[in-house]
Amino acid sequence: MICARGPGALAIESAVAFVVLLLVWLNHSLLKTHVVIPALASAGGNAPVHSTSKQSPLTLSPVAATSRPTVRATSPPPVTARHHRIIPARLRKPVFVSASPTIEAPTSTRKLPMAPLRVTSASPVPAEAAASTSASAPFRFFSIGDQGTGGKPQHSVAAAMQKLSSERNPALILGLGDNFYMSGVRNIRDPQWMQKYEQLYNRGPLKNVPFYPAIGDHDHCQNVSALVDYTYNSPSQPTNWRLPARYHTMRHDIPSGGHVEFIITDSVGLEGAFTNITRPDGQPDRRFAPNLSPQFTDEAAGKLQLEWLENTLEQPLLPGSWRIVIGHRPVLSGSHRFKNDARQYPAEERFRAHLRELLAKHKVDAYLDGHDHTTQWMCAEGVSYLVNGVGGYDLHALDKRHPLTETIWQNNTFHGFAIHQMTMERMQIEYFDMEGALRHTLSIPKFGGCIQDLQEAQNLSQAEITSM
Repeated sequence: MICARGPGALAIESAVAFVVLLLVWLNHSLLKTHVVIPALASAGGNAPVHSTSKQSPLTLSPVAATSRPTVRATSPPPVTARHHRIIPARLRKPVFVSASPTIEAPTSTRKLPMAPLRVTSASPVPAEAAASTSASAPFRFFSIGDQGTGGKPQHSVAAAMQKLSSERNPALILGLGDNFYMSGVRNIRDPQWMQKYEQLYNRGPLKNVPFYPAIGDHDHCQNVSALVDYTYNSPSQPTNWRLPARYHTMRHDIPSGGHVEFIITDSVGLEGAFTNITRPDGQPDRRFAPNLSPQFTDEAAGKLQLEWLENTLEQPLLPGSWRIVIGHRPVLSGSHRFKNDARQYPAEERFRAHLRELLAKHKVDAYLDGHDHTTQWMCAEGVSYLVNGVGGYDLHALDKRHPLTETIWQNNTFHGFAIHQMTMERMQIEYFDMEGALRHTLSIPKFGGCIQDLQEAQNLSQAEITSM
């Protein structure tokens, strides 16, 4: 049986037809309206994309990999910041572009980006807040090294970082290596990810702060590929772990002007360029040699990274900008183990000598490292060398009887981390212990400026000797 339509049905159909015609008219009008769409460029930052009814092609500037890349549309002209809608960081998905010439194979089936592109970062301040931010505001970040023990000192230092993060609002955290004692991780599902990282640095006020680690020698003792793969395929997504490649660069704007370029190296891999395989006595000339993966640490891999580093350092910087190199192994250190390692592992000594020459040649402002579980500031050829390896593992002894002539300051009495504040002229570093107490403050000048600080420190030491 076919149902007949009565008068009520006809009235309803007429009303529906009217609504459809009205919607068509409204849609035609809206197509002419300028719409602002927020770009989900990465976890930890926003970049507005301006769009009309026609798709605008996006352009990526070829600079450094970062958590806050600038994504620009070629048209139409920008709209004022008050129209931008900010997407909460917890809803954004990380997008990374590799800056190193090679990337190791991931432990899962997902492919990593292979093109050696670099993405220009924007200021860490969201668009809405930019207008109210003081032009003299510093760029702020945390650093921590040699933390990955899972023990009480690491937990206490992480708690202090959580507390101060809510007050200082860092743009990022730099990890200086040895993220997982004693032998790295097995894969991206290793329980250590939760025990020694996620539960400590991806929660509370630190949850949306990107963590950029360098790879340490202990990290190299197992699955190095998993350290990179976790960035893209973490079972704990969203994660703030950011290792887009074993070595890479990133750039951040300094609100008062200029920018800071971070060059994150793989010290153990770079050391491969200086190995002779064995010492005269037949023993390996580098630490943990039997545990290292040749594809990441042999001579060919080392020379490839060295070529990348030299090419990166040759690129010009804007006036007032900083260049900071990060690695796990120190170039200079006043610890007892530093001199012993030079004798026991000749490849390390050759690596240090070459890197020191390279950093001075290209007038790098500072080199940050861990490995030696101390805090130190040294100056050589105008470059500031900053050791910060007190994030959680046992502290190392300093050679106070035979201190380095390059030493300005050193300490090995506390576990903790550092807060860095940067302007165009100086970098202030505050060292906090695991109770959250301020232990020391340094003011690091740009390239060449530390020579005066070194002279003052040497004069002070000489005065103390004279008064004895």
